[in-house]
Amino acid sequence: MKHGYLAVILLALGAVPAQAGNAVSADTVEARTAGIRHVTIPKAYNLVPKGQFFGPPMSLMPPQITWLTPEPEDVKDQTGILSSDSGDYQYESLAPGAEMMTLPEPIPPAHLENHKPVIAIVIDDMGLDRKHSARAVKLPPAVTLSYLPYSPQIKEQTDAAKTDGHELLVHMPMQPDRKTADPGENYLGTDMSPLELHERIARNLTAFTGYVGVNNHMGSKFTRDRDGLNIVMAALKEKKLIFLDSRTSPKTVAEDIARAHHIETSHRDVFIDDDEKPEEVEKSLLRIESIARHAGAAIAIGHPKEVTLSALEKWLPTLKEKGFDLVPVDMVITLRNAPKPAVASASIKAAAKPIPEKAAKKAKRE
Repeated sequence: MKHGYLAVILLALGAVPAQAGNAVSADTVEARTAGIRHVTIPKAYNLVPKGQFFGPPMSLMPPQITWLTPEPEDVKDQTGILSSDSGDYQYESLAPGAEMMTLPEPIPPAHLENHKPVIAIVIDDMGLDRKHSARAVKLPPAVTLSYLPYSPQIKEQTDAAKTDGHELLVHMPMQPDRKTADPGENYLGTDMSPLELHERIARNLTAFTGYVGVNNHMGSKFTRDRDGLNIVMAALKEKKLIFLDSRTSPKTVAEDIARAHHIETSHRDVFIDDDEKPEEVEKSLLRIESIARHAGAAIAIGHPKEVTLSALEKWLPTLKEKGFDLVPVDMVITLRNAPKPAVASASIKAAAKPIPEKAAKKAKRE
């Protein structure tokens, strides 16, 4: 009986088969960019048909665990959370080769309509460093903020960000290749069972509300794992969420798996502060501009670091006069997923000869 119940569970966790994507209308684009899409997620899940989101009641979930050992007491504040001034928090870093990106395919001018080239800035790792996270909230409202779900007072922090008009993402912790890197509580690992992955996904997605999608925190190893990603994307599809691949590994398949589940998805084009030297951050900002001019849009990821925030505070106010529009990341992802307009070939246009005037009059009389 025990094995029979396990078989039922495994059947329920089957991946959604790949199908052709659905078209995205102009109304959808307008609706997505008008404000934050609020998401309500139940606190418990029951067994449902194959291909839908599944997970056990919250009471059955195992205790939270971390990737390595807890931080030493001397770097914690009185609440037991990493102090904003400790400097010990590990920001994500790119796997070798992940910084090498091909230029994105240009967005058809018809999709941009009256827009100038658009730029989306995402600030990852929000929530742990309270001081710099609060400073990031003061950036223009079009900047998207991605919060780590295990951050202290996460609902209070994200409510403040929403009040200031920011679009939010869940910064989903995923297993990195580097074993000394700590992705945090409820990270998604390649050696976990489907049931455990569902439990952790549920915890991360219920940490706060009002987000439009998810992007990966670390995950250079997990974003290469097709089985695990199928479980993640099935959950995101059920909740109508977008997925942004932070692209911490050049071998990631996360975007491909998201498309197979009909999820609006894309990837970052620039990592602003992988190299924290001020001159390198400045070069990253120039590269964002170059990509946006070439492709009509660019997505960049940065972090709540002193060097990054200082650079953005000076650079963002200059975008308008340089000919760019700063927009939430949801808008760029929607534009990149919109169907390309059909263009008649020269031979078809040549074959479409005008009707002779006499024949046209005769047809009208008849």
